[in-house]
Amino acid sequence: MNIRTKIRGIIIRLLENVHEKRKLLLALSCLVVFITTYVLILPAFTLDKEEAKEQGGIDVPGTELSVETEAAAEKLEAAETAEAEEEVASPAEGEAKQETAVTATEETTEEVKEPTAEEVAEETVKPEPQEVPENTDATVVESENPDEASTDVTLTNDDSDDVTVAVEGKYAGLTEDMSISVREIDQSDRKQKEEYDSLYSDALEAVQNAHEEEGLNKPSDFAFAKFYDISLMDGKNEVEPDAAVDVTISFSKALQKELKVTDPDRVHIVHFAVDKDTGETTPEVLDSDSTDITVQNNKVTEAAFTADSFSVFAVVYTVDFHSEIDGKEFVYSIKGGD
Repeated sequence: MNIRTKIRGIIIRLLENVHEKRKLLLALSCLVVFITTYVLILPAFTLDKEEAKEQGGIDVPGTELSVETEAAAEKLEAAETAEAEEEVASPAEGEAKQETAVTATEETTEEVKEPTAEEVAEETVKPEPQEVPENTDATVVESENPDEASTDVTLTNDDSDDVTVAVEGKYAGLTEDMSISVREIDQSDRKQKEEYDSLYSDALEAVQNAHEEEGLNKPSDFAFAKFYDISLMDGKNEVEPDAAVDVTISFSKALQKELKVTDPDRVHIVHFAVDKDTGETTPEVLDSDSTDITVQNNKVTEAAFTADSFSVFAVVYTVDFHSEIDGKEFVYSIKGGD
């Protein structure tokens, strides 16, 4: 037992010595590697740009100057020297020379400047601008809303010798393919007599109510009343404008003889508006701000107004005289212009 114990102790000591030697060798190896690396890179830390340029195999960024850049630098140095010598004699001339030298340097630098990778990518991806052909026949759109098309079309009727109806609206969707149709409701026509009488009665009531609301004397009758059924046609289909339009009714010289007036303020335009949902017709006296009556030689020559839909329109006129005798009111109405 004693011999085995001794042999075992000897073996353990030998193993411990081997482990210590390995640790020592590993530490020495690391120290050698560190010292060797430090010795190799130490010259690079202490090397300046000039020495690096003289030695081959070392690439120092930003130190390679092209011939053009060096020439520009020499020109700049020469310009600065000349400026210093001539500054006292001619400051203005010196400044001009300095600006010229700086400009030359900037131009030379720009010439030798190489594009970056981002600039090359942008130049490759950037599409070339396409030339848009000029269209001399295009209609100029002047609209606050870019979705609305602007047109300068004026439509007139050609189905009447007595009246000419002109319609125009810049944003009303009018086209040259459209047309204006005018049908006069004439009391002399037996077939239209009933329609005329109904329109006449409704128009008179509407004007009377309008006068009463404004605090004016209610007219008892019309001196004249002309009714026109105006339609906007797109082919054979009756359509409505997209927005309000300006309408002008011009009367022929023959018809003007029937439209004599003494007080233009008594001329009214009544629109028989049709409800789109119910189809009910309601006479409306157009406000004087949206109407314009032209009178020449006491005759109505034109009646202009603004409308957002088409149906029957009436041009009416009345002259009334009111007198009071013994507390009784008498109303006299003069029909016609004779």
